[in-house]
Amino acid sequence: SIVSVFISVVLAIPGFLVGFDAKILTVVGFAMEATIIGISAALVLWRFKRPKKREFSDSDAQSQWKEARDVRRERNSSLGLGVTFVVAAVLLASLASWKVVDGGTAAAEKDVRFYTGILGWPCAIFFASMATHQFRHAKALDSQVCRKAGICSTLGALFSLLCAIAALLEQEAEIRVDATVTFVLAVILLAEGARTLRQSLRECQGGMEELN
Repeated sequence: SIVSVFISVVLAIPGFLVGFDAKILTVVGFAMEATIIGISAALVLWRFKRPKKREFSDSDAQSQWKEARDVRRERNSSLGLGVTFVVAAVLLASLASWKVVDGGTAAAEKDVRFYTGILGWPCAIFFASMATHQFRHAKALDSQVCRKAGICSTLGALFSLLCAIAALLEQEAEIRVDATVTFVLAVILLAEGARTLRQSLRECQGGMEELN
C-alpha cells in the first residue's frame, strides 16, 4: 500500500498538469483515478495500522476493544472511499460536459497523446496486478476496504487502457471518445460511491442502535 500511494502521487500530479493544460479529459480522468487509488491505499494502511499498546483488565476486554476498533475503522474507511467516489464522479461529469460544449482541442495534443499511449499500457498492467493482489487480501481478511481498493485499481487499469486506445485515435474521434469515456467513468464512480455510502451509513445506524 505504501508503494501504491507513492506511485499514485507520481502519476497523478503530472497527469493533472498535462491533462488540464492540453484539455484531454482521459488524462485528467487517469490522474483522478490515480488519486483515488492513492487515497484507497492510504485508507487501507490506516485501517490495518497497528494499535497503540494499551492495558486491559483481561484478554476478553482486549478482544472486545480490538473488534470494536476494527469495525469502526472498516466503516469509516469505507465511508471515506464512498465520499471520494462521489466527489470524483461529479468533477469528471462536469468536465465531460464542458468538453462537449468546448469542442476542439489544441494541435499540441498529438505529442501529448503519443506519450499518454506509451504510459497507458504499462499502467494498465500495473493497476490490474495491484487489483488482483487487493482482491486476494480482501478475501483473506474479509475486508470491504480492501475490496473497494481493488475496485479502484480495476477502474484505474480500465481507464489506463482506454487512455492508451484514445491516444491512437484521430483528433475529431478523440474529442467524442474523450468526453464519452470520462462520462462513463463518472457514472461508474457515482454508482459505486452511492452504494458504498448507503452501506456505510446503514452500518453506522446499526452501530448506534446497538449502543442505545
